[in-house]
Amino acid sequence: MQGEGQGAYIAPSTLGSSLKLSFHPPGGSRDGCNCQFGHPRRYAEGATEKGFVPMRPVRWQRRPTPSSGAIHIASIFFPTEHLMSAPQPLPNGKIRFALPRAPQGMAAEAGIFLSKEHPNELEQKFMAIGGTPLAYCDFPGDEFMSLVVRHSACPPLPDIPKGNDARFRLLDGAPDVGDVVKGRAIMCSDVPRDGSAFLLAEVGPLTVSRSP
Repeated sequence: MQGEGQGAYIAPSTLGSSLKLSFHPPGGSRDGCNCQFGHPRRYAEGATEKGFVPMRPVRWQRRPTPSSGAIHIASIFFPTEHLMSAPQPLPNGKIRFALPRAPQGMAAEAGIFLSKEHPNELEQKFMAIGGTPLAYCDFPGDEFMSLVVRHSACPPLPDIPKGNDARFRLLDGAPDVGDVVKGRAIMCSDVPRDGSAFLLAEVGPLTVSRSP
């Protein structure tokens, strides 16, 4: 989670240049929307030049930030039954947090909140909903973005498509024909209505094969 320029961005460490969840203040958005999940423009343009069809970005409008309290704008779920073995952190000096594993049948939920109140003043409110505040960053417009983690029920996950399913799209970095890739994870997301929170879940491990 990083506040930068005219917004804040969340991305997997290995996919930061190709996939991002971004939030912007009013007036700093596109198409009247101030939240987006998808490929950054530079990556999408490069993929198109290579003959791939980039994923169409999901855009929506969040509710205004209240003067007191906080607004829930997104959650990222890590279902315990789908957790993969985590690699050891690289010794690069970056701050890292280890999310506590949820009980079987539940998920570790990383909730993203926006507030005008300083996060230090909201700790008791976050803890009252079973959350543990982990970090926060500045957000444009004298606001703050907070990361709060709790254990919760996992949202319904879609059936994983198999075989030559039309929902599959080849992206830059896809395995070659005949290749089999093991131990991968996929991200499942919803399409939020304006004013609702965005939900994203990581599911794995999966084996992916590409046939002619």
